Amino acid sequence: MAIIRNFLRVQLPPEQAMPVFRFLQDDTAGIGSIDFCKIEPMPPWVFGGVLTPELEKKYEAKNCWPQWSKIHWGCMRNAINPLDSAAAYDFGNIIQFDTEESDVRILVRKLSLIFKKPPFSYLWADEEIGRSCGMLGYRDGVQDYEVLPEPYSRRAYELSFDILGSRPEEYGLTYDPQSNNYVYVGHVESVKTEREQPEREEMKIWQPSKRSSSDGASAMQNSRSGHPHRSSSTVKTG
Repeated sequence: MAIIRNFLRVQLPPEQAMPVFRFLQDDTAGIGSIDFCKIEPMPPWVFGGVLTPELEKKYEAKNCWPQWSKIHWGCMRNAINPLDSAAAYDFGNIIQFDTEESDVRILVRKLSLIFKKPPFSYLWADEEIGRSCGMLGYRDGVQDYEVLPEPYSRRAYELSFDILGSRPEEYGLTYDPQSNNYVYVGHVESVKTEREQPEREEMKIWQPSKRSSSDGASAMQNSRSGHPHRSSSTVKTG
């Protein structure tokens, strides 16, 4: 199961971004975390329990938590590891959070409709490097910009490296001039870091603080069980 690292920036001074982050926080974890129900609560009529084929047929898939969440949030479960997100927050204007399998650009647009004045910037990158990444900007529900590279393209790899603050060799990758892309060459220690690297196109993204991007691996691998749509200090599972 792939984990997505997400960064959300409110383009305001930190003290003015604080009300937005207090609104978003998972109340069991504190500021710096995010609870998707704060943006769009799951209605009480949605079946939120352990789902079996019989129950899905009884209530219809659209009225059960997996499909409802996917449609309205963009992913099937609430944000995971909220305590890690709160611990990483440095009281600036950026928060980070993790999701399972998918980004939540749908929710970011909805958030910009709740807080209409500030521009929001949203970045994400998959731990399966190069698979899914992107940058979007919203203000009052209107998209300002969009960068969505083709999966596993050179641009996707390089944007992912920039967002995650990582290097190709950490994933056993190296740049191949013939294909103009990154290729897997084996274990990390086998990568020749002195090999000629490509000229990188400058990515117009903010650089997350060192504290915000640190310990990402441990946060991604920190799996605990809980309810898929309620605020919790644990990973949400069905």
